[in-house]
Amino acid sequence: MHIAICDDNVGDRKQMERLMQRESERRTAATGVLYIDSYGSAESLLNNPLRYDAYYIDICKSGEYDGTKTAETLLKDGVVSSIILCCSDIDYRKHNFPANVSFLEKPVRQADLSLTVDHALNMKSQVKPQIELRHEKETVYVTEEDILYAVEEKRCLTINLTDGRKIPVIGSAGTFFSQVENYPSFFAPGTRLVLNGRYIDQIIGNKIVMCDHTEYKISRKFLDYAKYTFTEFHEKTAD
Repeated sequence: MHIAICDDNVGDRKQMERLMQRESERRTAATGVLYIDSYGSAESLLNNPLRYDAYYIDICKSGEYDGTKTAETLLKDGVVSSIILCCSDIDYRKHNFPANVSFLEKPVRQADLSLTVDHALNMKSQVKPQIELRHEKETVYVTEEDILYAVEEKRCLTINLTDGRKIPVIGSAGTFFSQVENYPSFFAPGTRLVLNGRYIDQIIGNKIVMCDHTEYKISRKFLDYAKYTFTEFHEKTAD
């Protein structure tokens, strides 16, 4: 599990690093090593493109961010993993946060820390894997179910999402398919097209009609897999 510690108090940050290292050593045989990155400011954490399985945050006196704003920014960016706000000068409990935000009193006790790690591991097991869509200005994280199809035109790849968004991303359709080919719903019926079979609405001859009424002609060698995904997901919907 990958963990971020973000605390602008050097002494508290070092102490949390020591406690987390002990926690990692204790858990190695059972749940695996805890990989820990440490940040001294919210800006350095928020500018890092990595996604963590748990965030331990207490920002009180640095920059424009406090712990509350840091957590709110992570949530706005789509973080669904565990965020633990460590209460010291600021009582974060006074704010209304979603269920993936919890709290930890300072000074931190090892037993209390262990409980938050247990909770983070449990949340990780329930969260759907996310797919990273990276373009020039920002990185968007989505799940397999969010993606309708990807189309490459004039050296530009666009990912079409179920909510209507069109995300231009860096890379080709082939690169994108290599990123998602472990999901059985995706298939690439051409060098410039990747479809999510769960959103096929009809198959007419060698033409696929997606649920947003977009139509694509595909070669017959891909029809069997298209029909398989169509049947698979339509049967699940019917159930």
